[in-house]
Amino acid sequence: MIPGIDVSHYQGEIDWPTLAASGAVQFAFIKATDGSLGIDPSFYRNALQADKVRMLYGFYHFMRPDDVPGQITNLLKVVTAKALETHPLMLDVEVATITLDQVSAFLTALPQAILYTDRSMIKSWFLDPSSAIVQTVPLWLAEYGVSTPTPKPWSIWTFWQSRTGRVPGISTLVDLDWFNGTMDDLRKFWEVLPT
Repeated sequence: MIPGIDVSHYQGEIDWPTLAASGAVQFAFIKATDGSLGIDPSFYRNALQADKVRMLYGFYHFMRPDDVPGQITNLLKVVTAKALETHPLMLDVEVATITLDQVSAFLTALPQAILYTDRSMIKSWFLDPSSAIVQTVPLWLAEYGVSTPTPKPWSIWTFWQSRTGRVPGISTLVDLDWFNGTMDDLRKFWEVLPT
């Protein structure tokens, strides 16, 4: 497994050179947008700095239970379709009132997205192992306090948010994540993005 983080303005000003030099993490996902109107105030700085230190990085959108087309428009104003050809996208689904139909609509429009969610959201959707989402969308599971995540109904997890902690270059707590594979697998994940 390969360690990484996901960050937003909540982490303050990140010292990306220190973070990269530490070797504590090999990838980062950077919050870009929130709902139909929000843009993370640290997005541009974080993306520029992650790029400068040559860290593997992707973007994430925090989903709200409102206008899905508006959320996609907001995301694509901030993160261009061109950028999504070379950087993975994670759809962050945490708000309990978001429906499976809303998630499906977003993933239909942006099929390259990784689905980030937790066990309670998955249970509320009553997903079948043969459903299109389970069969085609990589899962990023938030599951704390366990030694191994339980991805059911997915057969495997791609990313796992296991806890919060500290890493060099960030003065606050940060979400600590794992990629399910080797460093070569991680590089291939960035090179061969689904379209």
